[in-house]
Amino acid sequence: MCLKPERVALAIAAHQSVPETCCHKRPRKGNGGKEEKCEHFDEGSNQCGYQKQFNGGVPDVWLAPHEMLFHAHHALSELAGIIIDETFWAKGIYGVGEGHPSLTLDEIDPSGDSAFAKARTVHRHRLLELLRKHPMGGLQRERFIGEISKEECSEAIGREWSVVDRIKMTPEMTEVQIEDVMEFLPECKRARRMATVYSRLRELLESDIEVSGRLILARKDGKTILRVRGVRDIVKARQVPTMLLDATLPDVSILEKFHPQVQVVSDVQVRMPYARVRQVVGAPTSATKLWGMENEREKKPEAGLGNRKAVRNFALQRWLEIDGHQRWIESGRQHHPMVVICQKKYHEWLADSGLPEGIAIEHYNAIAGLDDYKDVRCLILVGRVVPKPVEVEAFSGALTGAEPLSEAETGRWYGRVQRGIRTADGTGVAVENCDQHVDPVAEQVRYQICEGELIQAIGRGRGVNRTAETPLEVDILADVVLPVSVDEVVLWEEPSEIVEMMVSEGVVLTSPKDMATAFPWLWKTAEHARWPLKKLGAVARRGGPQEQKGESLYKRLLYRKNPFCSSARAVQYQRAGAKQKFHWAFFDPRQWPVARAWYEARGWVVALREYLWPGELPSMVGAGKVVIVDRLVQVLRRRARYVLSADCRQRKVYAGGRPPGPLRLVQGDPQALAAYDGSPGGITTPARCLNAPKLLLWTTPVVEEITDPAEIAAIHAAVCPGRPQRPRKFIC
Repeated sequence: MCLKPERVALAIAAHQSVPETCCHKRPRKGNGGKEEKCEHFDEGSNQCGYQKQFNGGVPDVWLAPHEMLFHAHHALSELAGIIIDETFWAKGIYGVGEGHPSLTLDEIDPSGDSAFAKARTVHRHRLLELLRKHPMGGLQRERFIGEISKEECSEAIGREWSVVDRIKMTPEMTEVQIEDVMEFLPECKRARRMATVYSRLRELLESDIEVSGRLILARKDGKTILRVRGVRDIVKARQVPTMLLDATLPDVSILEKFHPQVQVVSDVQVRMPYARVRQVVGAPTSATKLWGMENEREKKPEAGLGNRKAVRNFALQRWLEIDGHQRWIESGRQHHPMVVICQKKYHEWLADSGLPEGIAIEHYNAIAGLDDYKDVRCLILVGRVVPKPVEVEAFSGALTGAEPLSEAETGRWYGRVQRGIRTADGTGVAVENCDQHVDPVAEQVRYQICEGELIQAIGRGRGVNRTAETPLEVDILADVVLPVSVDEVVLWEEPSEIVEMMVSEGVVLTSPKDMATAFPWLWKTAEHARWPLKKLGAVARRGGPQEQKGESLYKRLLYRKNPFCSSARAVQYQRAGAKQKFHWAFFDPRQWPVARAWYEARGWVVALREYLWPGELPSMVGAGKVVIVDRLVQVLRRRARYVLSADCRQRKVYAGGRPPGPLRLVQGDPQALAAYDGSPGGITTPARCLNAPKLLLWTTPVVEEITDPAEIAAIHAAVCPGRPQRPRKFIC
């Protein structure tokens, strides 16, 4: 919004007031001086966007970022109240993380400063002497009692600020004046940080804390550094009645550092009747599982690749199960049917892996307040944010001012406890080895960073606003316990790589050689392609959660107990050439209305046998009551060569080719032929099968029940010459 961002950055670095030094400086009473303005300050076509928002009358409501709680501004000086949306506390802590610079002991030494600064910072020598003798860790209060008093700290703070105030910036500064500011800027920044050091030291001396959590000596890059941490005070103009609205409300032990009078007046529990939550435990979603051990990642860049692909295949499997491609097309490519929320590094890998266009990807710590995914059908949470113990201990030290209990002393990563996942039916599922920090405040910080972020992620789907027409499915791939009722808890089962075929091209092949030929980026050789088929078959045979016990791979595919496509059409194809066999393949008819087109696009010459799924056969002609099991019918390219014959005792039925197995026919309705016009394939039989193959290898063009004894005798003589006639019916 500002048209001079480099001037603003300089003012911030010099700890100057941006409105006064960059926008408009009014002459102070009694000090003379002149009024100065930026050329983009006054109203008009040349006014910057930042100043335009202050034109006109005072608004009833201001919208501002969390940072404005800690920064003074004249426009926000008379507020009646404040409503804070989402978590703000992390914005009020400084000195934690790599982005916050520390002071080396050499920088504290004023010997290299200018004469002006050196004359005003002689008090640092005493502090520097004490720091050089101090052991690593938080500053110990007993080492400073009798050496530096609280009054000396206050005097030192005033002297440091006199160095900072040497810089005088105005909106109409010349380039020469700016260069002078740049030259003195390092001393100014150092003096500002030293003022904070003395302020934190004064707090330590005034308290009964034995070891400071805000002033810490450490070693970095071969040098001794002093880390300075603390909590920013909310400016006086913002100390008004405040309401905090947060789905992951921090504990009072955190909030009271900013609002000492805080009270939790309501803890609202909301139902999500049209959101189904499923938690997958045991999934390989930790940083170690996805990327390998931290000390081996550079040497082994492929470490964890298999797990990264497995989690990606899980997302693709769910994409097929919710019919994501069709939903994406029907929405006009405007509303994503699925969103995957994961760690930032895995987000980048997924983005480069070539996911379907309709799958959105977000990463933790960048999702608070997002409303773009209120219409998604499926929301997948991959892993969680797990801060290191030393990181949450740093936050705890900054919040309380005291050195926290350290997990390093216990020799553990985190303490391990057992917690229970709350299920929708009122029962629970135990989760072993849940993280818990030994320090109470550090544990609250860990919870906010880890579980709190997962709750924020679930909220992106707006489950409370869903209806029966717009349900939401949430998958949590993490061994974590959240304050959420879970509808189903399942163990991780690695998805098959075969989903890649259906997602990428709308086809599933079952010939390893053809799989490697058509999808070389998935399988380099036929042997590589054979493994996914073997693993999928093993899953089908060993049973599992999908009631597949005893079924073969192909039966699992044929009966649609598979994630590939809810409307996949089965074909058998035979490639041209000697000793070629028929192989099963499955096509999404919406992408390939004619299966042969996929083969022709690759220049493959094939013979096809196409099959129909349940519901794809036309309804019977007339008002007949013959029961037809559609899934048992194969569409033939030729008519039956023999008259169909069967009896009520299980006799084999012949329709050309090999006998399909024993059948039993139920009595049909003679009126079924009343409206039949003689077209081939009009009425299909048999009515019911016992122990027959799942795809019956015959059809008949006409069904007619014969009851005349003379006709039955004639048919029997033609079909079964030389055999005694038994009581039977013939259906032709």
